[in-house]
Amino acid sequence: MEDQVVKSLAAKLDGIVVRWLERELVPGAAIGVVRDQDLVWARGFGYAELESDSASDRAMAADTIFRCGSITKTFTATAIMQLRDEGRLDLDDPIARVIPEFAAVKARHGAVDKVTFRRLLLHTSGLAAEGPDNGWERLEFPSIEGMIAALPRTEILIEPDTQYKYSNLGFALLGEAIARISGMPYADYVERKLLRPLGMNASGFALTDAMRAKMATGYTIRPIEGAPPLAPHPALNGWSAAGALYSSVNDLARWIALQFRTDAPARDGAQVLKGASLIAMHRAQFMESSWATGYGLAWRADRRGDNIYHHHNGGIHGFLTKITFNKLHRVGTIVLTNGNPNMAFEMIGYEILEAMIPAIRESAPPPKLRKPLPTPEKYRRFIGRYEDPQIGGIVWIASRNGELVIVNPGSAVVPPAADQLLTPTDDPLVFTLDAGRPAGEPLEFRVNKEGKVVSLLMSHAWAFTKVEPVE
Repeated sequence: MEDQVVKSLAAKLDGIVVRWLERELVPGAAIGVVRDQDLVWARGFGYAELESDSASDRAMAADTIFRCGSITKTFTATAIMQLRDEGRLDLDDPIARVIPEFAAVKARHGAVDKVTFRRLLLHTSGLAAEGPDNGWERLEFPSIEGMIAALPRTEILIEPDTQYKYSNLGFALLGEAIARISGMPYADYVERKLLRPLGMNASGFALTDAMRAKMATGYTIRPIEGAPPLAPHPALNGWSAAGALYSSVNDLARWIALQFRTDAPARDGAQVLKGASLIAMHRAQFMESSWATGYGLAWRADRRGDNIYHHHNGGIHGFLTKITFNKLHRVGTIVLTNGNPNMAFEMIGYEILEAMIPAIRESAPPPKLRKPLPTPEKYRRFIGRYEDPQIGGIVWIASRNGELVIVNPGSAVVPPAADQLLTPTDDPLVFTLDAGRPAGEPLEFRVNKEGKVVSLLMSHAWAFTKVEPVE
């Protein structure tokens, strides 16, 4: 079914993309928009490959393959969470429990056993960003064995939990931990446990012939020159878990769609992680001092005005990429470019989302006014005003559409709050609350000898006397 919001904004979305690509001299980009579980807009712009003969230029498309760079880290983190859910690791375990060679790392600050799975996922371990012999300068990346061999010359440079310190080395180590715990190479694990169940069949860590035929060529942009030169394409080897994934708009749309399935009770098939674990990954566990940016398990969350966007970008020779999503409106973007460096990958997704979210709000059907229902007779004795004589607190029990709720009018020291639903239990005098501080706890009504309700006890702690209406 055609998405009406995208249809109404198509010309504007095209304009956003073209403006940024031209400004940043990007040869081409593949762009996608996901709404809930569907890829509703996917376009190629510019060129997947430039040739001296313009007739040979290859156009971008939604199935064009890109190097994704550090978007890979969100897959690595999800694999760690799978193993966590299986009971094979705890996020607060030191990485040295699985990689004992890590004990040789020098702790300039903190201690080796403070470098935990959680802190590596959050980039708050204080571990060096790249470590020695990392390969970036020579474009010869070490094997995983070479990376492990260099650990005695690696350092924990700052106190853990004091700063967000991005570490490719940390994620390379997480990839090795996945291999050691699962008993299969990192790339095999991610392909078998994540990519294939999700139907991301055009994605992987090694180019097949079919993928190579659709692979975009990466370029190094030089603003003072014309056509950009080819970028190098080194293998990341032992650093694969930090940035070696190849994928496309079509496939990454399935990855964003997964992030919206947070109500799934269990891992099953394409639901490669249960909903509660997805929520745990999205939740900010370390905040910048401005409170505008928070960091979850591989995911970063930024506030832009009234909207919060989860995202991860990727930068690798000749390619800059970014995936972004807004959980409230269940909309996300994929921006894959074959030029490095440029700002287009950073801004295109945000501008598209900032255009779409107001339109999504406006397109939502207006709420229907429900007919007020009479108070069920079984609940009539409960409704009224209750006071706590010790602290002066007030609780109103009211009937709303056939159910009991607590109405929280607030006071001089407590602001008003949303109504809280009372859920019946097997005992007609006992309910549970659905939200707020007492969520999940009992609310017990008490009666006198005549069977009239005279008080209530909330959470086994707070007693309120019924004062209105008088029965």
